[in-house]
Formats: sequence, structure tokens, C-alpha cells
Amino acid sequence: MADEGDQVRDIAAVIGRRLGLPVQPVPAQTYGPLGPIFSADQPSSSTHTQQALGWQPKHPSLLDDLENIQPWRADTGSADDGGGGLLSVGEAGRTWQ
Repeated sequence: MADEGDQVRDIAAVIGRRLGLPVQPVPAQTYGPLGPIFSADQPSSSTHTQQALGWQPKHPSLLDDLENIQPWRADTGSADDGGGGLLSVGEAGRTWQ
């Protein structure tokens, strides 16, 4: 991907919007020892790889790719068709409507 440093809050915003879930800021301490990782500014770039290897990205950016999320329906075991079924979000059987 040719992304140039997507921020965690932007990634969370897209995922929340696509899944119809609210997204709000939380203190870094919420994530325990991983909190500093999520809260730190960690820009990344594929520019060096592109220049060094002559590589050109062929896939959408991370944010564009996330815009195409197809939520998994826990009640049918398939991608959500927009019908408002339960969506599995991976928390030990926890589901959202």
C-alpha cells in the first residue's frame, strides 16, 4: 500500500462508520501496556521501498480498503447484506445490533 502514515483515530473512524458503531477517544491507559503504542505518533511510509526496489503499489490504501468492509453476520455466517443482522466483532461472543 502507498499509505503515508494513517493515524489510529482515522482507522478507527472508518471501521466504526462501516460497522455502524460509535467511536470515541479513550485514554491511552485503556489499552494497558499497549497504550503508548496506540497513542504515539508513528508515521510510516512506503516511499523508501518504492525507490529502493522500484516497487509501485497496486492495491488501495488502507483507509480505502477499510471503506469496503463487509461485516460478518453472526446469525447467517456470511457477509452482511445491509439487512441489520447481528454483527460479530470478535469479543468472546459479544455482538452488536
